[in-house]
Amino acid sequence: MALEDTKDVSSFFSDQVLFMDKILTPEEVFKKVDGVSLDEVNYEAKRLFVPSRLNLAVIGNYNDKGKFEKLLT
Repeated sequence: MALEDTKDVSSFFSDQVLFMDKILTPEEVFKKVDGVSLDEVNYEAKRLFVPSRLNLAVIGNYNDKGKFEKLLT
């Protein structure tokens, strides 16, 4: 998260005004991010990344879709 210039800072706070119930300081956001545990990340990854919900887009001249289907299993 970069807050190095006025545009970045205004974007940071305006997004919160528009989409969030509460406006947080950058330090509060960092504290929340640092508070996420590895177990929480793994739980969400297992919940979201399931074979029935995976998609893959390949751009190019490929005739053998089999090698790409392996990536989704």
